Amino acid sequence: MLVVRLRIVPRESPAPSAIFPMPISLDDYFTERNQAISNSKVSDFLKSREYFYFKHVKRALDENLTPSMQLGKMVDAAFTAGTSEAIRLNWAVKVLKKDDPDMFATQKRIPSENLVTEAVWTKAIGMAESLLREPFYADYASMKTVESQTPLSGTLTLPGQRMSVPICSLPDKRVFAQDGTIFIDDLKTSANSAMRSNDSWYWHCEEYGYFRQLAVSLFLTRSQFPKANVVCRHIVIGSTQQGRFPIKLFVLPSELLKPALMDFAEAAYAIQELRMKNDPEAWKDDPIAWDRAAVLKLPEKLQPAASAESEEA
Repeated sequence: MLVVRLRIVPRESPAPSAIFPMPISLDDYFTERNQAISNSKVSDFLKSREYFYFKHVKRALDENLTPSMQLGKMVDAAFTAGTSEAIRLNWAVKVLKKDDPDMFATQKRIPSENLVTEAVWTKAIGMAESLLREPFYADYASMKTVESQTPLSGTLTLPGQRMSVPICSLPDKRVFAQDGTIFIDDLKTSANSAMRSNDSWYWHCEEYGYFRQLAVSLFLTRSQFPKANVVCRHIVIGSTQQGRFPIKLFVLPSELLKPALMDFAEAAYAIQELRMKNDPEAWKDDPIAWDRAAVLKLPEKLQPAASAESEEA
């Protein structure tokens, strides 16, 4: 396994204020009872205001799990429990009535999202067992405390704002070391190509909002333990077997996550303001017209630094 430190891209941003505890149970986390804003909700909002409205306000959209999403949930379950038995106990290979009438009748009592193809089942077991046999996983046994899938929640207030926004996060593991260091570990299942290098994983995190996700967990943890040294990490496993399933470990410096926290905060405030308007029309997306077209430019992070001559000019 390769441990990589992702590069830092600095950005000056005002810091959000501290939080006030607002406990959320794991049972409530993915239900309408949890009105706090998570990174996954922000991701939905950034895709489309209307999509967010129908999914999270009207609760009118059902989430259809793709095979890759099912795979991720299965591997997550084994990673949390520390055994691949968590997959065997909660998922089953879907059968057809003509192949096994008795099993088909039994599976009617199993949630449809927990019925998977044999290919997904086999891959999930293989990936889980690959993760659990590595030395990094054994390290958890020597830690003082290991929290798995424990919701974090509180409120966020930006400088100059009177309104506070309820926020939440669900790290895969929050690990308390003997020396007082706190590790926030998130497991990611990924295409092998996305994890092939430092740069490819950086851009994958940018695209999928993984920096925002860790930034919120970091903010909530630091608010709860202001004097602790908190370290954020990604555990990444590739979904294509190449002799073995590739695994990489990434350490993400807190400076890398500062701009992501501000991106999250801005979107969270926009969501909260629309909620308070209580006007369905306000959630409509902008019309698609050329006067709203974006001008494609070189990303800011790739733009060359200004030369001394241009600065003098």
